[in-house]
Amino acid sequence: MRRCGKQILAEKVETREEFETYKAMGFDYFQGYFLSRPEVISRETVPVNRLNTLQLLAAFQNPDIGVDDIEELVRRDVSLSFKLLRYINSAFFALTEKVSSVRQAVVYLGLGPVKRLTSMLIVSEINDQPQELMRVALVRGNMCERLCQKAVGAEPDSYFIVGLFSVLDALLNLPLSRILEQLPLSEKVTIAILKQEGLMGDALRCTLAYEECDWAKVEFAEFSEEALSENYAESIRWSWAMSSLLSVTV
Repeated sequence: MRRCGKQILAEKVETREEFETYKAMGFDYFQGYFLSRPEVISRETVPVNRLNTLQLLAAFQNPDIGVDDIEELVRRDVSLSFKLLRYINSAFFALTEKVSSVRQAVVYLGLGPVKRLTSMLIVSEINDQPQELMRVALVRGNMCERLCQKAVGAEPDSYFIVGLFSVLDALLNLPLSRILEQLPLSEKVTIAILKQEGLMGDALRCTLAYEECDWAKVEFAEFSEEALSENYAESIRWSWAMSSLLSVTV
């Protein structure tokens, strides 16, 4: 297949060992429950690296956080600061002027979007897990955000967070309920992630069903099958482009 210039897919990847084996063999794409299922390790305390990630995520999800707080938090992390400004100045936003500070970014985009972008960047810096897991998180976040277009009183930032954070257990190897206990999320967001209830929960359930090819459960609001398919394909394209952008380090 390689001699024919073909890219190859490993299906039904169920364990970390299988993933590492197929990756070493040279497969380009991977599909299977391992990519969205946590390898939960029982422990009394949260490891320091995981705790730092949770604390940073918690700070940015605090509803009372202001521009000054965000500036200070971002300034402490050189990599985070670099990636945030690089992302905002990318072709994704096509701003007419270059953004050189977090405060300026908030002026252009709003506080909510900047908090969402920063949360995405924090999650992307969990570098001891397969990159494919981050792509799954991005696909879910973007798909949920797209589905919110048909929801009454929708909050795009909240829908994105529901999709993005639904993979935190797999990324952090901790029970999702324990992770969410440490994040100041609204009750609607927490219930959507844990129980897939409410409109945001419906969006996540639809996204997971598409991910698992469970076509009987692929439905949301008034979206047609064709529209859902198009939106999921767009979310995949967006996630690949974003993964490339997020992978830049300093």
